Amino acid sequence: MTLFGITVNRRQSLLLVVDTVIVVLGISLSNSIRLGHEFTPEAILRHWETRTGATVFAILIHLNFLYIFECYSTELNYRQVRNLLRVGIAVVLSGLTLSVLYFLLPNWSFGRGIVTVHTLSVMAALAVWRIFYTSVLQTDQAARTAAVVGAGPGGRLLAETLSSMEHPELRITTFIDLRKNLAGTELAGLPVIAPDLEDFSRQLRNLDVQHVIIADRDGWDDDLIRQILRARIAGFPVAELGQVFKRITGRVPVGYVDDAYFLFGPGFSLHQNIWVRNLFRLFDIGLATVGLVLSVPLQLLTALAIILFNGWPILFAQERLGKDEHPFILYKFRTMVRDAEKATGPKWSTGDDPRVTRLGRFLRRSRLDEMPQLWNVLRGDMSFIGPRPERQHFVDQLREEIPFYSLRFSVRPGLTGWAQVNYPYGASKEDALRKLEYELFYIQEMSLFLNVLILAKTIQTVLLKRGS
Repeated sequence: MTLFGITVNRRQSLLLVVDTVIVVLGISLSNSIRLGHEFTPEAILRHWETRTGATVFAILIHLNFLYIFECYSTELNYRQVRNLLRVGIAVVLSGLTLSVLYFLLPNWSFGRGIVTVHTLSVMAALAVWRIFYTSVLQTDQAARTAAVVGAGPGGRLLAETLSSMEHPELRITTFIDLRKNLAGTELAGLPVIAPDLEDFSRQLRNLDVQHVIIADRDGWDDDLIRQILRARIAGFPVAELGQVFKRITGRVPVGYVDDAYFLFGPGFSLHQNIWVRNLFRLFDIGLATVGLVLSVPLQLLTALAIILFNGWPILFAQERLGKDEHPFILYKFRTMVRDAEKATGPKWSTGDDPRVTRLGRFLRRSRLDEMPQLWNVLRGDMSFIGPRPERQHFVDQLREEIPFYSLRFSVRPGLTGWAQVNYPYGASKEDALRKLEYELFYIQEMSLFLNVLILAKTIQTVLLKRGS
């Protein structure tokens, strides 16, 4: 199932729906225990009608914290204590957050006693549900079979990518190619056969194929195109490599798509809609304002630590390229020694860069060094979500070596982004290429829903993983 460009499998959907039901039922049960109300369908409906805002807050907060702590990973074994602990921590943090939220919004709230009982009851119910899910429902689902038309590098990439996944949604069974020299050979361990130009649909049925993926057009002729069209009319889903790869990986394979993919695909036109632009800008201003206010004490402590351990200056200012490659000055807390590039000139920072101070390593891992960029967001130089801003020196190199690199400048750079939450820290041409693939996915699929998802994954990355 695809929602706003994000693929969610059926098991994740089931977890989401049941979790929502548990949270709602927990509210009615808490009212029943604390206030002596009936625990009936009528009572549940009445609580929903009279406390709609408080109930919606409870649902959203719980689902977000469960996501942050990776409780929607369908591979976790919830019979293990450490994974049940994830659920418990997520529910406790949800209860604490709701207590603060209800204090600030007393008209949309439940009492503290109800929140406490609700937290305990939801924690117990989610634990039982997750154990049941692992024991009974967490079974392997058969992947849908697919034939790839075109035994070329793109087909190999897709086959190898799917084979590396634990539970792929597609399983390639064969390659089909019109070129006679390829018939009877193998690619990525799979057979390559010639197409039946008399009845391609029958051939697909005989091969027990459910999907057709177009990966390579070399050697095509009009007969093959007509047969693929007839197969589509006969009910076989047909998709191009770029579409499929993007859906299963969350990135665009820039080395295997052409200009037409971006010309006719989604994205880009959304950026020209003034209402959408204003909505995204309001999203940025609101988050940046709240972030600046809340982070003042932490920024002061960080500045003091830099003075004590590394001396002056506190801030690091450097020119970066923003939207449409317009330069701006980016601010960060200084994490390197003074004059770090005086001897070497512009140089990518690596994970074990000797120029980074001991305090700087901590600031980078925790991303505290990025806090001054909230001012860049408020000024409009940056967005909260988007590709990371890059320097002119490296842009000039990468634009010549990586296809479609300039497309990343069609949106404002961001504090965090789809690439940052999906790919570890890297500083090379290969890393830049892989991050661009994630960035182009974001640019094509960007939405408020995707922005909220990236923010949640950013919190997840900071709390549970090494910063990237």
